[in-house]
Amino acid sequence: MPHSGDSVPPPARVGSGDRGHTARVVTSSRQEDLRLGAVTAERHLFLALPAALTAAAEVRALLGAWLTTHGWPPEAQEDLVLAVNEAVSNSVEHGYGMRPGVSGRPGLVEVAAERLADRCVEITVRDHGGWRPAPLLRDHRRHGIPIMKACSAECVIDGTPSGTTVVLRSHPA
Repeated sequence: MPHSGDSVPPPARVGSGDRGHTARVVTSSRQEDLRLGAVTAERHLFLALPAALTAAAEVRALLGAWLTTHGWPPEAQEDLVLAVNEAVSNSVEHGYGMRPGVSGRPGLVEVAAERLADRCVEITVRDHGGWRPAPLLRDHRRHGIPIMKACSAECVIDGTPSGTTVVLRSHPA
């Protein structure tokens, strides 16, 4: 939580979701409680967004802006943003059951990004929805995980009945 002397701006609408959710943007030098919403810091970005069909677009915009402020090269940025987009989309669709025309279960998608000393970025995407193993037969879908792996130096997925955590590490920029 912010120190008593910290200035916390009033809540601001994050993204275009129609659920009326708001989030605060707070500048801090330490990791803050994700319930505050989007928290930026010198080397960190923390987001907690409602599981909604608009979540991936919101994360693309916020993560892209954060990477740009840190001088991330556009080509490397595109790959990393695409990988995170897939992880967030999977959380919304598979973790919480959201699809066009299907409301699914309410919940949060948490995104934590850190710029590391080795010119890499590590991004963790976490949900508290359900885990579904991939079916044995691939249909016209099921391209998200291969895309995440192709667009990052490392992709680790930990799926449990209580949620999924995806950790993506960029190539050095």
